Amino acid sequence: MTTIAKVDRGGFIESWHEGLAVLLDEDGGVVEEHGDVHGQHFLARSSLKPLYAAGLLGQGVVIENERQLALACASHGRLAIHSSLAADMAAALGVDEDELQCPVTESRDDSEAGRFAHMCVGKHIAMVAAAKQQGGADDYRNAEHPVQQRLRAVVAELTGDEAQASVADGCGAPVHSTTAVGLARAYRQLAVAGGSSVEEELLRAGRAMISHPEVIEAAGKPDTVIGSVFSAICKFGAEGTVAITLPTGVTAVTHCFDGARRAATVAALDMLVRAGHIPADAVEQNAEALELRHPGAKVISALA
Repeated sequence: MTTIAKVDRGGFIESWHEGLAVLLDEDGGVVEEHGDVHGQHFLARSSLKPLYAAGLLGQGVVIENERQLALACASHGRLAIHSSLAADMAAALGVDEDELQCPVTESRDDSEAGRFAHMCVGKHIAMVAAAKQQGGADDYRNAEHPVQQRLRAVVAELTGDEAQASVADGCGAPVHSTTAVGLARAYRQLAVAGGSSVEEELLRAGRAMISHPEVIEAAGKPDTVIGSVFSAICKFGAEGTVAITLPTGVTAVTHCFDGARRAATVAALDMLVRAGHIPADAVEQNAEALELRHPGAKVISALA
């Protein structure tokens, strides 16, 4: 086990977090690694959404609106602006709200509750659209559905990792295990043109994410803050995964085994700072929004 972050309260180390961390350079080479980033599988959860989006585009789902494509990659902030965007996306793809199987969810701003308010709705809209093209969407979340079988293959193709586990995510759709270096190599393709058709679709998804960080989470939330401040792609996955890709293709992926997003965030940013890719003062200026500073305490990287 490798300690990737600690909580410092007035000079006393109050807690610490074990995990994985890897940094790729512009050419995709591993320049820093902590833990078994090549062999240890974990569930990247919603960090896989951009890969799914690329796979769904490849299955014939036509998402011409860039903000709607960003929503397919997002874990949105459950605000009215997100639900409205989801409704527009569903209408554009010929999907009814009652066809979606993500849970009915309360909004954060007293707007209408429903499936469009669920953080994973963009992914689900695209999955239903793909399933309807292939004969039926009643069981589109089933791991044996052709849409899900293709998405599992796409994740394996983009990461180079054959999943050791495929299980239900919190929204009920399948999620597949991968390694830190595999996820990092896939994320690099969000910014760097590849040769295959699915890599080209992944590049499209990456452009949408960079252009619309407010869709990826919400104003003042870590993914949107990192995306806005550093013109980057940033996507968290529940239970402690963070992936950050810069426009150059430099990519940091971290996973915290105790599920702490804050630990994964500070470790990923620390690798990028120490390698000279982002300024330390910009991280410090946004520490509270990034959940790295708390009353009397701060989360610090343990990787240096």
